[in-house]
Amino acid sequence: MAVYRASIEEETDDTFTFTWIIENLSMCYHSKGKYICSPRFAMHTLPGVEWNIKLYPQGMSDENYTDVYLVKGNTPEDIFIYCTIEMLDSNEKSIFRHTDVTAAYQTIVHCRKERKSLLESLINDNLLIRVSFLTRRRLWGPEILPSLSHENGFVDQFADVVLRAGDAVFKVHKALLWARWPKVVEEMDAEQKCHQDLDIQSDVLEAIIRYLYTGKINFKDSELLAADVSSAVMEYEISSLNSTPVVAQKARTCINAEKISFEWPIGNFSRLPAGTVLRSRLFTVRNLPSCGWNLILNVHESPLSVRVFDVSICKTCGREFKPIFVTSSVRCNWYNYFENSKLTLYENSHLFLSDKIWKCADISKNICPNSEDRLILTCEFKFSNCNRSTEIVESLREFAPTVNCHYFSSDLLNLYKSGKFSDISILAGLKTFSAHKFILSARSSVFRKILEAEMIESRNSVIEISDMDPDVVDKMLSFLYSGKLEQPLKETIMQKLYSAADKYDIPALLKIGSSFLKSNLTVKGVCEVLYLA
Repeated sequence: MAVYRASIEEETDDTFTFTWIIENLSMCYHSKGKYICSPRFAMHTLPGVEWNIKLYPQGMSDENYTDVYLVKGNTPEDIFIYCTIEMLDSNEKSIFRHTDVTAAYQTIVHCRKERKSLLESLINDNLLIRVSFLTRRRLWGPEILPSLSHENGFVDQFADVVLRAGDAVFKVHKALLWARWPKVVEEMDAEQKCHQDLDIQSDVLEAIIRYLYTGKINFKDSELLAADVSSAVMEYEISSLNSTPVVAQKARTCINAEKISFEWPIGNFSRLPAGTVLRSRLFTVRNLPSCGWNLILNVHESPLSVRVFDVSICKTCGREFKPIFVTSSVRCNWYNYFENSKLTLYENSHLFLSDKIWKCADISKNICPNSEDRLILTCEFKFSNCNRSTEIVESLREFAPTVNCHYFSSDLLNLYKSGKFSDISILAGLKTFSAHKFILSARSSVFRKILEAEMIESRNSVIEISDMDPDVVDKMLSFLYSGKLEQPLKETIMQKLYSAADKYDIPALLKIGSSFLKSNLTVKGVCEVLYLA
């Protein structure tokens, strides 16, 4: 089910909530170290970063606890968010809450709750796990690198394809389209042409192109534009742009289980001799049609004032030997003329594999012989065939007034690593790096001047850097595309990157390098840092 809501706030935090409902939690047969998994989910502001929840019903390493792990998929992104994991009952009453403000830098966020206490807190054996993400706009700070633009006159010189909407013509870069709108590139390549005509309004195409370059789009002044952009996104398969993002999702995992309850009365119980074996009537379970079940009571030798016995459940079935998980709750109430005994509860669980009999209760009761005595076993069993189903049951979408993709730069990093549609080569030592003129000129004033002046390097589409190690050049180029440096960083590499940033006028890299060197300053490295200064 999809739900939509309008957003009227001017500048809100980006939030996302994922709720996972686990029905029949106690019927999770998984032993210690085994888990069940939620569907994968992703925040609209963090494209490509997938998460899921792993639930260890009997703990990762301690069966007395239930462990919950929030797991981030394999991604190079450094993400800074607030994260809250909460366990609730089916009335959404909080049982446990864990907040982690540094979850962004971790692959896993972990919390746990004592298992017995958790099960006792539930209603109808249903657990809700709610994960809430919060990305505050103020945390992102200003843009690390200058934004790309299709409206820059100089950068337009490197545009190699044209998009048209009616009479409006937009010169753009095929490499950028490949990174963020691959469908239109596929169509142009299939027809071997360098232009594409689109059946949309010019302002719609302009808004889409601006988003492809900057990761931002504003619908505050025109709801009609938002509607037209949404239609174009659907028609032309622009997967990176979503003007009605999912801000909350709900998933449900149902453990297939059936509850059977009955009373088994046993008369003259105190007079039963040791060695007595009694069997209950046969009963069946709907989700296990090939099996029949009954209880067996064994009376043991015991002192005169005590009655010792056990209760077992016996499986009778055909040739199928599928695993069956059973939980038992047996209340033992013994009535006689002199005593109305208190209820005693015996709880247990068992996974039937090839075995057919399981002793679910060992019982010892004080007795006062009387001709009217009677034992009543109040039994509740839950049976599971170990099957479960998982589905997304609800998605809440928001009509957002603005779209702001914080981690759009990962697309450009992928572009750099792929070398697709590169139009210039950077030579460093024995290595050659493929790059794109429109990105180099937008992010470095020195590279821009090289390309503007039509130097030999520019005319030959080759720039040679002879005074830098290839590894340093590679990291510098990666930064120009993504605004990020791969971790971990060594002081010697950072010193060289600082020099490279100074030479090619990359202020953002200078700032990062300065901060790193200050925070990692050592006696040995003082001279090198003074030399750089």
